[in-house]
Amino acid sequence: GTGWSVTAGGNTRSATITIGTGTGNVSVTATNACGTSLAQSTGSLLATTNSITLTSATGTNTQTVCANTSITDITYNITGATGVDFGVLPDGLSGIWSGNVVTITGTPTVTSATPYTYTVSLLGGCGNISATGTITVIAAPTAPSISKNNDVSCGSFGSITLGSLPGDWTINQTGTVSKSYSGVASTRPIQDLIAGTYNFTVTNNTTGCTSSIASVTISDISSTTEWNGSNWSNGEPDGSKSAIISSVVPNQPFTIAKPNVDACSLTITVPNGSQVIVPSGVTLTITNAVTSNGRLVFKNNSSLLQTTNVQNSGNIIYERETNIRRFDLTYWSSPVTKAGGFTMHDFSPTTLFDKYFYFNPSSTWVTNMNGTMSMETGNGYSIRGPQEFDTVTPSVFTGTFTGVPNNGDITVAGVTNNGVVTMPIIIDKFFLFGNPYPSAIDVDALLDANLNVLGALYFWTHVTPPQKPAGDNTYRYSSNDYVVYTSTGATNVEGGPAAKPFDGFIAAGQGFIAKPKATQIHFNNGMRVGETHNGQFFKTAKSSNVEKNRVWLNITSNEGAFKQILVGYIQGATNNVDFNYDAATVGGNSFVDFYSINETKKLTIQGRALPFDNADVVPLGYKTTVAGNFTIAIDHGDGFFKTQEVYLEDKTTGKVINLRNENYTFSTLVGTFTDRFVLKYTNKTLGTGDFENPENSVLVSVKNKVVSITSSKETIKEVNIFDVGAQLVYSKNKVNSSELQITNLHSSDQVLLVKITLENGATITKKAIYSNL
Repeated sequence: GTGWSVTAGGNTRSATITIGTGTGNVSVTATNACGTSLAQSTGSLLATTNSITLTSATGTNTQTVCANTSITDITYNITGATGVDFGVLPDGLSGIWSGNVVTITGTPTVTSATPYTYTVSLLGGCGNISATGTITVIAAPTAPSISKNNDVSCGSFGSITLGSLPGDWTINQTGTVSKSYSGVASTRPIQDLIAGTYNFTVTNNTTGCTSSIASVTISDISSTTEWNGSNWSNGEPDGSKSAIISSVVPNQPFTIAKPNVDACSLTITVPNGSQVIVPSGVTLTITNAVTSNGRLVFKNNSSLLQTTNVQNSGNIIYERETNIRRFDLTYWSSPVTKAGGFTMHDFSPTTLFDKYFYFNPSSTWVTNMNGTMSMETGNGYSIRGPQEFDTVTPSVFTGTFTGVPNNGDITVAGVTNNGVVTMPIIIDKFFLFGNPYPSAIDVDALLDANLNVLGALYFWTHVTPPQKPAGDNTYRYSSNDYVVYTSTGATNVEGGPAAKPFDGFIAAGQGFIAKPKATQIHFNNGMRVGETHNGQFFKTAKSSNVEKNRVWLNITSNEGAFKQILVGYIQGATNNVDFNYDAATVGGNSFVDFYSINETKKLTIQGRALPFDNADVVPLGYKTTVAGNFTIAIDHGDGFFKTQEVYLEDKTTGKVINLRNENYTFSTLVGTFTDRFVLKYTNKTLGTGDFENPENSVLVSVKNKVVSITSSKETIKEVNIFDVGAQLVYSKNKVNSSELQITNLHSSDQVLLVKITLENGATITKKAIYSNL
């Protein structure tokens, strides 16, 4: 028969059922999409076909979050639902049904002792389908309470106390200064706060949850004095007042009659067309910030010191002067930072376009055409003199830095461009640094802050121009070289009483070279000094509590070549090569090099151990590119070298000269000579008797598998070590030292034969028991 129809989802569809031919009853049944048998009605079957599905799509339906922290959204794909019912969700969470996706999202705000179990139920069709999940919400710690103890005054910083802290916590401080603190106490004092606004959150280290923010404002309640062009409104600045300068008519506020001025802060408000002048030799010491409207001018040799790590605002003008010729290169460093960059061309606009340089740690000097590179904080730059300057007669060059004065903790990580490190510091490669502050810095404080990192510092100088000797039309060399400084002391590039040696302070604007053993170098306000220490690039000596006994030796030629070396017996130094006390010679002098030798290293400065033994000997070497007569002489000495006899032995001529009584002049060919001279402190020369019995002067010892060899009378030339089977287990020539330590010996515990050859040709063989004892 025919005429049956199917109704599905409200739509009627016709169907034809063929039952064949014959007699009997026909039974027709149907099952809907939900698996339910459908009742037969007259001429039709009612079939419900809309099914529903729910599938987890993304996220996880089991999560643990901190209160006030967003969950990871949980989404479900659905089909066929006519409605969605969400079970109980934590406060702050919501369910969203959009299209074929259901999402649970939000930030729970209330916690519960037990996890929240939620359901997502789909309604309609063949029935309800549900999915369940669990969200555990952990309580966030309460925001810390804040008790203000002090605001900022001229004599002290602000301080607060934070309370209501959980057991194991980390405090996160943001705002004017960002820091973090850890602890377990219920309270924490926060000190040394400068004026500003600070925000604090506390993280419970056990749960990892963080509180909401608590804020506090630290005010500056110091008194103020204002200069109106004639006098101060509240007495002169004395460190207890903030200074405001509103006029310089008819008089300036700072004069050389009062070279040291202290103030809590300094604000410049003079009108356009006026300038506040800080004269040469005057030091302003400002506890807090300097705020300038661009009309504060520091003349050459004046200084700005600051004692707190605050951010200054507004530009200053800082002038530096140096006496140079056109071809002189000077290593400069900017004491200011300018928005948009302060370039080498800004500093020296008439230098020839291709005579601006920066230092690439991988490939040495690089030309910066037209000086467009910004002078970044803590980096050094080499700039030639102005093109209009004479090549022989020096003139005063005044370089002007314009920008916000640098202050506080500064880290240098490499050559930078607009604050981005383009060429990082490479360990054990030379790098050109610079004093980043508008004041001098104490070089020993710099070395202490970078202990075992900076080592020797090299300062470029140029003291004499090319000259024509009488009767010669050829220009002879000038003695270009580096002043070198270590914890032992400094060498100079010229000798005699007229020389101005560097001995302890790096002036504002000055660059220097070092070979660091780390990828970062640090500067801080504790290094900064003022007053007379900023007067020149090279300063007078400063006092020290460290015992130093030093002798400076010069080598000179009759045509003006010069090189100085330093040998010192210093508290803290050893007779090995010391990173902090010794300095390798560098090839800045093209015509003569002079050095002492230790462990084959050629040293401009050599620090040696105390107590002093007058039997000590120090090999000396030299290199010259011109033949002729040279003279070695004592420049000066300190400590016991004010009276200690100093002898120079010339192994070529056999002469021993007391340099305290006379200089020594000798003739030389072009070449490098590392074994001609020895520095000694007694006039004894080894003779036949010494050759017959030199064993007493040589000591061999072994401890913890380190073989130590010491010669008290003569420099060690060569060491060979054999086992009892006469097999060579160690060999080192060109020792050139009175001491040698061997730590890399590949040997089992056994008796060794140590053969030592001295510089005078004597040979000693000693037995040593090699073991861990």
